[in-house]
Amino acid sequence: MPVRLLLLDRFDTQSLLSRITIPVLIFHSVDDPEISFAMGQQLASELGARATFIPMSGMGHYPHRQDLSDQVARWAQERHIGGSN
Repeated sequence: MPVRLLLLDRFDTQSLLSRITIPVLIFHSVDDPEISFAMGQQLASELGARATFIPMSGMGHYPHRQDLSDQVARWAQERHIGGSN
């Protein structure tokens, strides 16, 4: 059963977008059964230059099962986030 049918309190991400002022990294799998790929793309589009969207495949709703640390570290380094340069 899709989680969206069980949720009583939906998280309204769109209403918070204007408050997000930092860079955002979005991983989204094309085969996510819970949140449509199009919704992930729309979120990235609405965030504009603040967002980096990385499409994935074969991960369903759990891309964290894959080691993404190299991609995250590279993204953070390119934006001078954390650590010393």
